[in-house]
Amino acid sequence: MKRLTFFYVLLLAVIFIGCEKETTIIPESNEIQDLQMQSNIPITTLIADEVDLKTYFKQQSTIKTFESRATIQQPDDMAVIYFYYDADDFDCNLIKEDFEEFKFINDGMPSFLDEFTDSRIFSPGDILPGITFEAIDHLGYEENHDTSNGLFICNWNSMPNVLMSNYWNTDLVIRFKNDNVTEVSMSLYNLLSTDVYISVFGIDDTYLGMTTVYNQQYFARYLAMSALQPIKKVVISSDYYGGYEGVDFIGFGSCSDADNDGCPNEEDPYPNSIMTENIIIDGIDTGVENTFENCSTMADEIQTIINQVNSQYTGDNYYTLHKKLSIEVSKLTYYWYKDRKITSKERTAISRATWNAQIPYLIITE
Repeated sequence: MKRLTFFYVLLLAVIFIGCEKETTIIPESNEIQDLQMQSNIPITTLIADEVDLKTYFKQQSTIKTFESRATIQQPDDMAVIYFYYDADDFDCNLIKEDFEEFKFINDGMPSFLDEFTDSRIFSPGDILPGITFEAIDHLGYEENHDTSNGLFICNWNSMPNVLMSNYWNTDLVIRFKNDNVTEVSMSLYNLLSTDVYISVFGIDDTYLGMTTVYNQQYFARYLAMSALQPIKKVVISSDYYGGYEGVDFIGFGSCSDADNDGCPNEEDPYPNSIMTENIIIDGIDTGVENTFENCSTMADEIQTIINQVNSQYTGDNYYTLHKKLSIEVSKLTYYWYKDRKITSKERTAISRATWNAQIPYLIITE
């Protein structure tokens, strides 16, 4: 009887230990929130404090959040959108936003970014028209981060200039203002080695589809998509708290019309037209409407002159070429004025912006 009791006790101990190894203690939601609030420090602050980000992120908890979100049903027609994970498979020339016009890197800026943004990081006209970027809180912790500091341009650890969410509790949302975007491409980044979910929406928030990109820390992952109807919104979400999603080289438009101006690429003298609302010269907004006519804009014609002047710049002939730029632009605007496309006041505004522009500038090629 004693021997039987001994084996019974031993069996219970084995079962107890085995169950203990299988058990995962899930913290209460308020404990999760407290934990994340403590670590909810913007990346720009960490970089400024010279914190080793690799070590920092390894110490952060990895609690899944995506599965807790509301389920969105795939539309009945499963073939409304196609995804591509290799640039060689996506033969399409799109205009691209590469965030190269920034003033400061690794420094925070407001959570919303578009062509009209005027901040320490970007000036009006620095971002392509027709697209917006926004860091949006998805967990209801809006009070735990500063919306004036929600985005930043990151080039940490040899990354290119990547637009990135500055906080753990935000999704990165891309919207397209026009209804002629059917193709989108991008380079995706994530400061944690976590899965990234991309949800795509059409007109009136119609759900088009979702895909997963299995990201690697600090390295880009290519993603492109082609839809049978206009793409209006792309939501980039991390699978975990602390995802810090980032994007670069955002291409958008239509494969048959790269600049979305209604002129097929093969017939377009400017297949990548400058489509800003106003004529902007070297970041200077002239206030003159950027009129579109015959598959080109006024800004396209001015940019052609700028490109010609830049191609002649050696580093020692700045003033000669700057004067030449002003003369050539003046000739162009004279014909616009003569054809009543612009007023005398608008012509003066363009001339003033041209003279104040820091052009030519040396183009470095490797």
